[in-house]
Amino acid sequence: MMASQSSFFAKTDNTNTIVAMLSSIHLRRDIEAYCLIDAHGIRFTVEKGRCMQSNVYMKKELFTRFECDRRHEFGINLSLLLDCLKVLGHADAADMVSLQLSYAGEGRPFLVQMVEGSVVSSSGVQPTMVKEPTDFCWSNSSSRNMIILRSLALREAFAELSLWGEQLEICMQPVGNAAMGSSAMAALKLKATGEQGSCEVELNTACEAVKSADLRQETHHSYRFSLLQPLVKALALSETVCLKVNELGMLHMQLMIQKESAISTFVEFLVCADVED
Repeated sequence: MMASQSSFFAKTDNTNTIVAMLSSIHLRRDIEAYCLIDAHGIRFTVEKGRCMQSNVYMKKELFTRFECDRRHEFGINLSLLLDCLKVLGHADAADMVSLQLSYAGEGRPFLVQMVEGSVVSSSGVQPTMVKEPTDFCWSNSSSRNMIILRSLALREAFAELSLWGEQLEICMQPVGNAAMGSSAMAALKLKATGEQGSCEVELNTACEAVKSADLRQETHHSYRFSLLQPLVKALALSETVCLKVNELGMLHMQLMIQKESAISTFVEFLVCADVED
């Protein structure tokens, strides 16, 4: 029988990892997230219009106990959920606190419990009605290029380039094609242009920031910085980031977040190329 007669129950000591993952997609205050719970784990999704989508995947392996007897879909105020986690978990003792999540079904609150020794602190967030996330059809597309970087390098590049303009051009090319610019070894070029001029950051396969690359075709696409800005927070929490671009210019970014857990967890961002591209 499930804990507390809940249809879903999960327990983990990886409280910091859970908080970090949810914080990485917390785009603004009082944002509604789509939550899907099934036998494989938990997925949280938030969107910005129909141009950007971010997903957090919490596989059941992240939890020491995970029980779910049926599929659940609902909306949840991500800000309130994070408030519950941070207040109950009080960060200074988070590594000694066990987190329990449970849900009894439609009409019942999504419960958050922190267990520290014999002390149990509880709170709950009432689910809401929410439509299913937009299907960006990424799985049906053809990925042209992929490059895996250290997150710090990309975060520093974004911080520098965001000062120069509202658009970011991302160029990828097979190594050895000198058409991109001065460096024949350049695999990735980021360029921002504004009223004050332009700024470029190039990363080649020889630098420490690039861990691996599979570049099959030269691509040039522009993206709005307003859509990429949420990535900065996620990059600060992650260790590595995998960038992919498909035939439509859609940017797929997968970030690995690993806090106290030995299990690697991932956050995914999908960003559409600018319509004027």
